[in-house]
Amino acid sequence: MARIYLVRHGQANSLGSEYDQLTDLGHKQANLLGEYFVRMRMEFDFVASGTLKRQKQTLDGMLNPLRSEGTCFPTPVELAELNEFDPGLWLHIAQKIRKEDAEFAKTLERYKALQSAGRPSSREIFYKLIQRVLKEWVEGIHDEPYSFDQYKEKVVSALNRIPFDAGSILLATSSTPVAVLSGLSLRLAKTDFLPLMKFISNTSLNIFEWKDGQIAPISLNSYPHIQDPDLMSLL
Repeated sequence: MARIYLVRHGQANSLGSEYDQLTDLGHKQANLLGEYFVRMRMEFDFVASGTLKRQKQTLDGMLNPLRSEGTCFPTPVELAELNEFDPGLWLHIAQKIRKEDAEFAKTLERYKALQSAGRPSSREIFYKLIQRVLKEWVEGIHDEPYSFDQYKEKVVSALNRIPFDAGSILLATSSTPVAVLSGLSLRLAKTDFLPLMKFISNTSLNIFEWKDGQIAPISLNSYPHIQDPDLMSLL
């Protein structure tokens, strides 16, 4: 039996020209979680992240306090199976929806203008747009460039990369893989994964039992390392 500690990346740079990197807040969130691991005297037998910059930065931020304390851990591994879905996927689906829904098209253009200007209000609009896109993707209305089922299987395959003798596993990933594994652990239908995607906080800690190829929940979307509400974020 193993225990998986699955962490969503810290706050990403959604208002900048390059989303795939952490903000100062994102770096702080990751470091706080690492300090929590130190206080709890936690050790890990397998450590991995996706290949995205924000995921690797989050893992490094969590590991820095452990390094400072002299805690031993294995060399981190990069697993593409832990990556978020490709940004091109949501844009592809959004373009299809905009052709059929004038209101969606108007909102999409407003988002682009606000995001280009670095306006914080663009986050809330993006949140609404992505929920519509994800809903149609999960329901199978759109399956290009790849279907949700294909993506789900890819995420699950990451668990098969865990060494059989690892007892404590730390994985840094993104919100959709967290939602997928959480939903599967709760035995939810895939159409019920969406509510989980909406509320997964940056650097939230999700703990699972992994035994005989089965995943079971222990705790989901917790943030024991964050005591100040100003340090919490969803995007």
